[in-house]
Amino acid sequence: MPTKAKPIKKKTAAKPKRKASKPRLSLDAVAANIRKLSLQVKGLEKRAPGSGPKGDQGPAGLPGAPGPIGARGPKGDPGPQGPSGEKGMPADMGRVEALERRVAELEAKLSAQRVPTA
Repeated sequence: MPTKAKPIKKKTAAKPKRKASKPRLSLDAVAANIRKLSLQVKGLEKRAPGSGPKGDQGPAGLPGAPGPIGARGPKGDPGPQGPSGEKGMPADMGRVEALERRVAELEAKLSAQRVPTA
């Protein structure tokens, strides 16, 4: 079966780009630009403050709050020792007697150990 051949399309040549035409300044456009610039200049002149005479100094403000308290200094030397007080009775006499008995027993053991070695 014969196939149909597709027709070949030729591309058209690219059109040359138009050169952008420069806007021509007319007298009206120049006059409008001059008016805008002159208004801007006048606005800037109004903003500049005039230097007039200085006024008197105002009243003093309220005093501030006191500042923070500083750190404590080093500790001083200890004072002289006071006189000793009266000695009281021991709180538990039974405990003291038990300790005295225990000491007597230990002394007896020590003396018993020394005798055989001598």
